[in-house]
Amino acid sequence: MREIFRLKIWKTSLAIVSAAVLVGSAVVFYELKKEIKISQAGAGHNVLGFAWSENIDWISFNSGNCDTDSNGFVDTDATVLGCGGDNSTDVAFDYGVNVDSVTGNFSGYAWSSSIGWVRFQQSAVPEVPPDNFAFSVNCDDPITCDDIGDNCTACYNSTDHNIYGWAKILALGDDGWLKMNGTWSDGVNLSNNDFSDWAWNDDNNNTGIGWVSFNCDNNASCGVSDYKVYLRNNPPVITSGGQSMVDVCLLGANPQAQFFWGYTDIDIGDFQSAYQVEIYKDAAFTLPVVGGDSGKVLSASNVFTVPAGVLEYSKEYWYRLRVWDSNNAESNILTPNFNDLKSISHQYPTPAFSYDPSVGITQFQEITFDPSLSQAYGGFSILSYEWDFDYDVADPLEPSLDDSTDPGDPTTVHSYAEVKTYEVNLKVTDTSMDSYSCMVSQSIDVGGADLPKWNEANP
Repeated sequence: MREIFRLKIWKTSLAIVSAAVLVGSAVVFYELKKEIKISQAGAGHNVLGFAWSENIDWISFNSGNCDTDSNGFVDTDATVLGCGGDNSTDVAFDYGVNVDSVTGNFSGYAWSSSIGWVRFQQSAVPEVPPDNFAFSVNCDDPITCDDIGDNCTACYNSTDHNIYGWAKILALGDDGWLKMNGTWSDGVNLSNNDFSDWAWNDDNNNTGIGWVSFNCDNNASCGVSDYKVYLRNNPPVITSGGQSMVDVCLLGANPQAQFFWGYTDIDIGDFQSAYQVEIYKDAAFTLPVVGGDSGKVLSASNVFTVPAGVLEYSKEYWYRLRVWDSNNAESNILTPNFNDLKSISHQYPTPAFSYDPSVGITQFQEITFDPSLSQAYGGFSILSYEWDFDYDVADPLEPSLDDSTDPGDPTTVHSYAEVKTYEVNLKVTDTSMDSYSCMVSQSIDVGGADLPKWNEANP
């Protein structure tokens, strides 16, 4: 189809298009000068690179493409193919195209040295695109791109990754609308920060610039001319961080900690792909803890648990972390004010108890509960034992009226009036200044009491 278009149309239309560019150039330049203050292009825009048309050559999407030495003049084709400047007198105007990271809406301008400005937003006098904004139903935020007051004529859909709507080649006037979707391979696509596929321009007389390619992969021409339109990949940012000890009553001889953080990236669809946590013995980060470097972990998780055996009791540690986005850009290194981790001073006590009898328990039978198997650490002893003989597992903070405690008594006796299964809970607290405590529960089955047996006898 594209070959037929070229052969049939361009022999008769190229001269007309060229004339339109020349005649309209002064008007187009003046219009851009008025609007560029609003669009704030160049380095402030996130779309870079070049698109290609066999009929108008290169379209640059950011002025930074053609001022690589930042001297304020347009580079020569020898430096960057498609720029067409002389790097000495051709002033590099500030322009570019942007895709909003929240709404996905396009704004700004692209530039072709053959045909002039391509606008991706409304003009000073708003215009209605050919489909009367019908494309906006495909936008991530349709109400921000559905009328002339929204300054929007094209948008990105984060679900199917397609671009919908229109850009406008200003030199062609009302015939300059460039369709972004519903063309070749369903239109322009944006995935993994790279644009691909084709846009289309055709006026009522079947003349126009035809196909515009956004990536050399479209026609396997990258070996000859390596080009594409792409999003600037900004590094991700760690927005917050913190740490906590893993359940201290389950740590045993090896204390463990968890680190967690927040992740943000202004680039569209750019998620966390990896993280690294490093633990040190000093605030200057010169004494690494053996086994305390996670290395680059390929994961989107924002939580890291230190392996058992790395940390010690009664020690102070410092940590730092970094993340990578889906395009392998590395974040800042997080070393916040609260990045010091003070491990607990000693191992928490281990509660344990036995009961007698342990089987065949019946109503009203006395049961002896013995917590002498409990153990304290760090040179401390058990300060208190607290019993709960009808512990509510579903709501442990709301004990029932049947619950009972007996602080400080290592051994206690209890009986049950009902036939059912009970949860018995023991909480032990050690004698340290921090009063470390832990709990343990066991289930006890209480059955019905044996009734006396009666034998029939003759009177």
